[in-house]
Amino acid sequence: MGAGLRCDGSREATARENLQLGRTTPATDTELATALDAVGLTEDITRLPQGLDIRLGRETDLSGGQRQRMALARALLSDAEIVLLDEPTSQLDGLNEQRFRTIIEDLATTRAVIVVAHRLSTVQHAHHVIMLSQGTITDTGNHPTLLARCAPYRQLIASQAVTGC
Repeated sequence: MGAGLRCDGSREATARENLQLGRTTPATDTELATALDAVGLTEDITRLPQGLDIRLGRETDLSGGQRQRMALARALLSDAEIVLLDEPTSQLDGLNEQRFRTIIEDLATTRAVIVVAHRLSTVQHAHHVIMLSQGTITDTGNHPTLLARCAPYRQLIASQAVTGC
């Protein structure tokens, strides 16, 4: 198998290539730097031996939280009208979760942003929340509305407050 190829045939990518997935035109170094700075990854990438041109995977990889922030930077660089994020804060600390919320609020002014999350702190500021239970919609509304009228939502909030999730 050739260098840089994975067992499944996919190619390992550099940090620069990873950030540009889905773009129709290459991002400038300034755009890349702005996105990395927004998600708090500038220092992490700068410390890598080849910076943005390091091939990620195998010997050099990012932590789970860094990978999630890289995906968020990629969303910032994308021109997609719909941004879908699946469990985007599951490996983020409090500081980076707050940074995430700020970025999502900004993205939502110009795009449709869909966030799938079990951690309710991730969605409590959303304009619209859909509460699912066993694949069925239990209720929909914003956080205050669901707190007022949806017992399963209140129970989920209470369980996370107790366990610190």
